[in-house]
Amino acid sequence: MTEKKLKRYSMIIAALVTLSAISNVVYASYQVIPEPLFTEINKEINYNRMLNEKLTVSYITNNSDTRRLKSISFYGLDAKQSIIQNAGFGGFMYTSDTNNNPYNDEIGRYYTLKQGYINLYLTDEDISRMEEKGSLTFGRGTAIFDDGTIMPVSLGRITIRTEDNWEEHRLRKGGGGSNDHFTADFETETPIRITSLDLSSFEPHRDDLDMSLIVDFDRTYSYDALMNLTEPIEVKRGFEMAYTAKDKDASSEWRFNMISLDMVYEKDGQSYDTWIYYPFYGTGMNEAAVESFVALWRTEHE
Repeated sequence: MTEKKLKRYSMIIAALVTLSAISNVVYASYQVIPEPLFTEINKEINYNRMLNEKLTVSYITNNSDTRRLKSISFYGLDAKQSIIQNAGFGGFMYTSDTNNNPYNDEIGRYYTLKQGYINLYLTDEDISRMEEKGSLTFGRGTAIFDDGTIMPVSLGRITIRTEDNWEEHRLRKGGGGSNDHFTADFETETPIRITSLDLSSFEPHRDDLDMSLIVDFDRTYSYDALMNLTEPIEVKRGFEMAYTAKDKDASSEWRFNMISLDMVYEKDGQSYDTWIYYPFYGTGMNEAAVESFVALWRTEHE
């Protein structure tokens, strides 16, 4: 190979390397999210004169974002809820001087999944309002970070019920989930009629999940069948809502968590409302799940 050809090949290789580096930078810059993204908390709590409830808060930031959540002020609650950081590792506690990842964050190519938890606290005024109405629901509020910045946040739906309200309104009796499957079980001692079921939150996940509603162990409704219902669903003993991932290898718990189905039903001539949800806090999301979460957020917000 002549010196002239060698020089030409070297220039071509250098140009390709430069173009590759530029494209990587452009692609990485596109991945940047404008603000932290929070996974939802969907939970019902039975208040029996005691409240010892821990709520895990998970949120996704850019890798370059070193802020940590300090507290949340929920609309509808008087007390500001402090965030306690998870900093344990292998039974020990580390600081940034002894560990490059002191909070055991899930750090991926572009994003970091961070967590903390709230020891839920209610003031006397909060408790009085709950006892008067029978329940207290919250989820939206203002997040405050350790650098003083604030942002509005929606963490799903948390409902605290008095014992009487719990017994009267709650149908849910159990359920369970895994990486690729989730069921929520409901039982009733009195026949009910499901008059409304809002499936809109399932729509963004139709290509990735299958849905089925099993009533009294002998009738199964698919998503399409539920969308085309023209009459109430009669339930004598109970029903089960199930989601199954089409890709068994994909982490799908975060998808289950984003599906919150508002339901209205009639019992003994009275109308009640409830919702079907998966109590997943974002723990255990791997890098692929975090990137899929962000990608879905982009399709809905950009």
